[in-house]
Amino acid sequence: MLASDSGFIRKDVSEIEDELKKSNERYNYVTKATSDAIWDWDIQTDTIYRSESFKSLFGHENMRSTIQFRLDHIHPEDRERVQDTLKTALETNTERWQGEYRFECADGNYKTVLDKGFIIRDEKATAVRMIGAMQDVTEQRQLQLQLKNEEQRKKTEIMKAIIDAQERERYEISHELHDNVSQILTTCKLLLEAALTQPGENKYLEQSKQNIQRAIDEIRSISHRLNPATLRYIGLHGAIEDLATNINNAGKIHVSFSSSLNADKKINEDVELAVFRIIQEQVTNVLKHSDAHSVSISLSEVAGKLSLTISDDGKGHDLQIKKHGLGLKNIFNRAEFYKGTAEINSKPGKGFNLHVEIPLT
Repeated sequence: MLASDSGFIRKDVSEIEDELKKSNERYNYVTKATSDAIWDWDIQTDTIYRSESFKSLFGHENMRSTIQFRLDHIHPEDRERVQDTLKTALETNTERWQGEYRFECADGNYKTVLDKGFIIRDEKATAVRMIGAMQDVTEQRQLQLQLKNEEQRKKTEIMKAIIDAQERERYEISHELHDNVSQILTTCKLLLEAALTQPGENKYLEQSKQNIQRAIDEIRSISHRLNPATLRYIGLHGAIEDLATNINNAGKIHVSFSSSLNADKKINEDVELAVFRIIQEQVTNVLKHSDAHSVSISLSEVAGKLSLTISDDGKGHDLQIKKHGLGLKNIFNRAEFYKGTAEINSKPGKGFNLHVEIPLT
């Protein structure tokens, strides 16, 4: 009977040893399968066992340590926060803890880690053990910071472009009010004074009437540029056609417009305004700088994007030499703001081509 019992005991021990061996193998496989530093903290003895990854990540040789060692190597600016959250997790009835902080490597440099732990408790809900993993997220956080800085730089650039554009618009309005409207009204004043001092001279009144009409037209033109209200009433197509007609009537350059867009297609009002402003900006650039005889504007839809092309037959320029002016920067910023793209193509003597695509959804 004793021999039989002994056999059973040996069998039980053997099975336990096999299970323990398999368990250890599983643990080893897990630690090899991940680059995270896996740790096991025996809270009662204050001993932390760590995987081989801890050495490869942070350079520390000792595979056992205490919680104080861990805390001492946390960056001073992060230490109190981590200590407080860990203490709260252990003292409350929670199973999981997570913290992100900077951990000091053996060479004195710091790595940003995301540390996660699972808390094991006894029958009295007292924390007796904690198992977790430290993940090196230094590169991720650096990339996120770079992205944030780049986004801030872009925002600053856009805001500067907006402010510059506003200042330029204010200058142009001031210039036109002073040089055009003000002079017209001054002339009217002189003509009316002449009419008052020379009764019967109706020609002065007629000239005043004409000049007042010119002043009205100038003010209407300035107002239209500032607030293209026609967009609300006649849509993008109508506003572009109206712009082309006004320029063609001036006789300096011929503007043609074509579109394959469905006239009934609903387009976001902000996108419509952005496209119209881009057209205004580029047509102004052509009038000022290109010496062109004609400009063509075309609209279409390509793969869910509104496609705009503006081409002229002007003098063009070498893109490798001449820098983008404020007008083009505004165009690029408007397109980018609506998650679109803007491309330019030009050569000396070959005109200028602007192509813009903006998502419709």
